[in-house]
Formats: sequence, C-alpha cells, structure tokens
Amino acid sequence: MKLDLYGEVLQQAEKLNLSRNCVKELQLKYVNISEETLYSIVSQAYQRYTKKAHSRHHSADTVNRYYQAYIDAAYTEPPVSVGFLLRQADALSIAPALLARIILQQHLASDEKPAPKQVVAQMMKDTSKLDDPLLAHEVHLCILEDVYYGPIVESIRRSIGCEYEFKLHQTLKEQPE
Repeated sequence: MKLDLYGEVLQQAEKLNLSRNCVKELQLKYVNISEETLYSIVSQAYQRYTKKAHSRHHSADTVNRYYQAYIDAAYTEPPVSVGFLLRQADALSIAPALLARIILQQHLASDEKPAPKQVVAQMMKDTSKLDDPLLAHEVHLCILEDVYYGPIVESIRRSIGCEYEFKLHQTLKEQPE
C-alpha cells in the first residue's frame, strides 16, 4: 500500500471518530483494500488515540462522573434501555470495554481503596460473578461489541501471535543449516 493511500484511509477513519462501525464504512469507500488491512490501520490509530486520551478518561472527577451517569441511568424509573454503556462509549469516543472497565473498577472499589486489578480482570472475563445483574449485562455487551479493546480482542491477538510463531518455527525447522 502506498503511503498516500494509507494516509487517506487514516484521515477518513479519523473523520469517522474511529468508531466501532468505522471499518464497515471504510470498506464501502476502499473496496480494493482487504477488511483485515483496514482493521489493522484503524486499530493502530485507535491505540494511539487511546494512549493520548487516557488521562482525560481516567481522572478521578471523570471516573466519578461516568459512574454517576451509569447509576442514574440504571436506577431510574423506568430504567434506561439496555446498551447504555455502549451508547455512552460511542458518545465519549472511548472503547466500550474500556468504559465498562472504568465503571466496573468504580463499582468494585471500597471507600478507602480501589478494586484489585486481578479482581477487575476476572470480572471482565466472567461477568456472571458480578453482584449487579444489570451491570453484568452492560459489561458483557460492551465486551462483545468492542472490536479494538477487551478480553476477546486480546485473545484473538494472542492466538494470531501464537499461530505466527508456530509458522515461523516450522519454517526455520525446514531450512537446512
């Protein structure tokens, strides 16, 4: 791929705010570029964006505001429809699984100390262990819908890496010394 085409794809992805549906929309415009290539370009751009925006989404005031918005939505009469965290993540331009992790950390934190990272990671992988069924459903939905971040994406990346290592190992074994 030529550098100018890469830049154009990247610019279009940024115009779409690197949203969850960004690759689908890019596929309509760039039919000669494979879906995997588009995902790779958008995923790398999203990782750079997330690193830049990390402090903005993780400040104490912001975390409290996100958690309070979840509480307000979850416990109003009638409750806000399912998928509140997904819609909130889209509005905030943050990965749904990352927003779910922020909300989960706040939910599991005690008055004095934050929730242990291992506990949060375990709850992200198995939401059925959460004491709040609505939060469990919202977190699960965020994890399933997120194409850039979360336990499912990390498992896919790990699997691809292992497969690549295996193929590389096989290739090296076949070469004469």
